Amino acid sequence: MKSYSDDLRKRVIALRSKGHTGAEEAILFSLSQRTVERYWRSYSDTGSV
Repeated sequence: MKSYSDDLRKRVIALRSKGHTGAEEAILFSLSQRTVERYWRSYSDTGSV
């Protein structure tokens, strides 16, 4: 499985922090909604990307 860049993960977190939904971000970044949600949960749990 290909790993996405830290930069992409940071952009996902930044938009989510501004109120965007996981579905919106999945479309915007061409990711699965599951991936977006996983990034957000990891950030919420640990405070880092």
